[in-house]
Amino acid sequence: MINPSEKHYIKLEGIEVSAPIGYYPEEHKTGTQFIVNIEIATDFSGAESEDDIKETVNYEDLVKVVKTEMAQPAKLIEHVAYRIRKELFRLLPPVHYLRLEIKKQHPSLELKTAYATVIMEYRK
Repeated sequence: MINPSEKHYIKLEGIEVSAPIGYYPEEHKTGTQFIVNIEIATDFSGAESEDDIKETVNYEDLVKVVKTEMAQPAKLIEHVAYRIRKELFRLLPPVHYLRLEIKKQHPSLELKTAYATVIMEYRK
């Protein structure tokens, strides 16, 4: 059990994925490049002391959820963030906080723009 004064975070940064997400039909056909950053809070005190992956959240599980949800077509990044949150909280009950950042590279805008980014924070 975690000490109330301790906070345990796991953060994955720079997950690169091509996905059929965007408002315009051509974005669904060709795919758009995204960078996903994910941070969770969970109790991994057992993993600290026991050196056992079963006592923490496996990074691979986080990446699988991102990959699966980003592969599903959507018009809005906000909707994809909602799906990722819903699935992570369903699959990984020990996660009680999620900060999710989805960066769409070179969005179709009038002026050259490096990223369009959605940042969402969720607490159970």
